[in-house]
Amino acid sequence: MFKVSRVENSNNGQVQRLKLSAFIPTFKHFIASKKSLLIPVLFFLAYYSYYVIYQTSRDQQQTHQIVATPKINDIYLFDFRIVSHNLRPNEKYRIAKVVDITGDIITLVYGSFYYPN
Repeated sequence: MFKVSRVENSNNGQVQRLKLSAFIPTFKHFIASKKSLLIPVLFFLAYYSYYVIYQTSRDQQQTHQIVATPKINDIYLFDFRIVSHNLRPNEKYRIAKVVDITGDIITLVYGSFYYPN
């Protein structure tokens, strides 16, 4: 519950100007008190962003290595929208199994089910 009160203006309608120099010491004190918290937070954010970027690039490198050198009996979740454009919205992915590798030709056997995600 709030208590509401009316404040009467004693300046007869005159507006007082606030000086910026009155706020500078208060602002400096506020910043100085927050520095001890600000620096560890910035270090944590920098480390976390570096970790996320490093982890993502490492995962992408591993994925490219696996896809670049397929082996027989590898199973992939294949984005079937690349092959066929007349699919329903929930027919996006299929499971594919590598059954034969002859030179540069890779033979895949697709599963009969489509997966939405």
